Amino acid sequence: MKKILKSMISVFVFALLIAGISTCNVKEAEAKAASLSKKSLIISVKETSKLKVKNAGGKSVTWSSNKKKVAKVSNGKVTGVKKGSAVITAKVGSKKLKCKVTVESPKLNTSFITLQGGNTYTLKLSSKRKVKWTSNNKKIATVSSKGVVKAIAKGYATITAKVGNMRYNCYVTVPDIDVAAKITESHAVLSGTDRVLVVLNNPTKYHVHSCTATVSFYQSGKLVAMKDVSSCDINGNSSFATYASIPYDANHKKITFDSVSVKINSAPVNEYYSDLKNSSKYSLTTQTLADGIHYTITDVGTKKASAYVGCVFYNGSTPVAYSWGFNYAQPGKTVTNKISFPSVPYTSVKIYTSFYSFNL
Repeated sequence: MKKILKSMISVFVFALLIAGISTCNVKEAEAKAASLSKKSLIISVKETSKLKVKNAGGKSVTWSSNKKKVAKVSNGKVTGVKKGSAVITAKVGSKKLKCKVTVESPKLNTSFITLQGGNTYTLKLSSKRKVKWTSNNKKIATVSSKGVVKAIAKGYATITAKVGNMRYNCYVTVPDIDVAAKITESHAVLSGTDRVLVVLNNPTKYHVHSCTATVSFYQSGKLVAMKDVSSCDINGNSSFATYASIPYDANHKKITFDSVSVKINSAPVNEYYSDLKNSSKYSLTTQTLADGIHYTITDVGTKKASAYVGCVFYNGSTPVAYSWGFNYAQPGKTVTNKISFPSVPYTSVKIYTSFYSFNL
């Protein structure tokens, strides 16, 4: 009888031990069930990323964001709305699981590059994440893992920077033509101002992107200062006007000079950029009225575009002033604007345009 009783007690104690162990395992399983696939996340504006609740135990999950204007969530799918930070919460039963989301808005330091063969340019993307760089045409331009682009041969290539599932493109042109020798210029020091008006004329059929020139200032035949002008885009058979400010000396006084010359340094042809400008797909009409030069632009292309209309005013062969207008044009739509007359005397005016699509 005692042996039987001892056996029963042993079985009971063993059962209690098993029950205790099972309870611990259940509690441990419950503790492990409530977890998110990520505790922190970096995404771009318009980028999406999926969050998951592991081992929810069949319980429903309620998702929410504390800043819907920064990041929104639907069934665990997080979408970046604007730059900033937010907290995504997944509620499982009475437990709340949180994920910190950082939304960034990456930008390339440039979207267009013109490089002569053998030259390099370093692209940068403003992102906290690792960037993967690729070229769609390595025979034209290559790119390193650090974003260094190298021009190989004449043609066009697209360099892509990828972070997450977002891609950012830079369009590369490797030209074999520089028409600097064909670019002509006229200039004049504007009376009563601290500027030199420089007009660059492109008689070729090519689009020149980022033409550069140097304005030199002389006193009694001696060079006293130089000023560079750059980023001059000139359509084929058109002109571009810009100002060069008169330099100051080491004592912060405006230099004294009696003559000025302008040298064209480079005028690289960018045929790819010219194609993007879509410059044959618009019409321009002008009318000179008492209050200024009125112009009408009709976009006959298929893309939304920006139109730049400039007027250079001459007194004889000397440029004395320029003014411009800028408009956005929609496909099939017409826009109108007016350029006012300058306050200085003039005898003629030359109108030039730049027209290009920008929703590439």
